[in-house]
Amino acid sequence: MTEPLIISVIVPEESPSDRLDRWLATCLAADDPNLDDDDEGRKPLALSRSRLKNMILDGNAAINGHNTRDPSAQVKPGDKVELTIPPPTSATPEAQVKTATSSSSTNRQVLSPTLPPAPLTARLSTP
Repeated sequence: MTEPLIISVIVPEESPSDRLDRWLATCLAADDPNLDDDDEGRKPLALSRSRLKNMILDGNAAINGHNTRDPSAQVKPGDKVELTIPPPTSATPEAQVKTATSSSSTNRQVLSPTLPPAPLTARLSTP
């Protein structure tokens, strides 16, 4: 397993105050000319705002050395923002282990306590 990638950025003085997730999305935008293309022409750090938000919620972001789980935390010019990008996980599906259940538990009928039971009726045939 590879090590996580840690990105550390100082918010430029000309940058306005903004939400952490929005600022990171802008900073790591796919069309940012400061990001170099990889061998296949992709921007290696171009992350969607929803992906960034999930990483922040998972505790992978810090502002001025203080961890935050708040995507709406404000960043200001001069702040040091750190983002830890976890290593990729395998895209290979894994089989789920199915646990055995008793057949009696799957065949139970659930009765609603708020409804009266349906009346039982029998048909009598007359000759």
